[in-house]
Amino acid sequence: MLFAILAEDVPGTLSRRMDARAAHLERLKALQAAGRLVLAGPHPAIEAQDPGPAGFTGSGGRRPLRRRRGLRPGEHQAFPQGASVTASEQAIRERLARLQPASLDLRDESAQHAGHAGARPGGGSHWHLAIVAEAFRGKSAVARHRMVYEALGDLMESDIHALRIEASAPE
Repeated sequence: MLFAILAEDVPGTLSRRMDARAAHLERLKALQAAGRLVLAGPHPAIEAQDPGPAGFTGSGGRRPLRRRRGLRPGEHQAFPQGASVTASEQAIRERLARLQPASLDLRDESAQHAGHAGARPGGGSHWHLAIVAEAFRGKSAVARHRMVYEALGDLMESDIHALRIEASAPE
């Protein structure tokens, strides 16, 4: 079974996409060599091999579905420098940095909640967070979640409508 990964570019970020492209392609090659990626590619804004200034609307890929949920520590790396992220995602990542995570996977799941009262157009309201941090060692699940909520502070009242958390200490 394959898992589909779809990403939508933030408008006006073509130059950042192009700056990060070489590092991104190297990462994709490494994932493919490790058997963790089957197919990936950009979504051109117009039907052309090179869309030029029209740019891209996003990108997508297919990877083997190996786990029902969650991450192995270090399984996902941060975006290459210059990669496009939303302001909400950047704010969430900055706030969670104070927990000094060994690994952090943050996914915008807003598209799965289209039509829901808390879903905003363009996403950024429903998130899935898998975080591994030494700060969680010896803490109960409730205490770990409270630490995440405390780190996120007022974002829980503004940018985040729903947050699904998987928080653990390193193995």
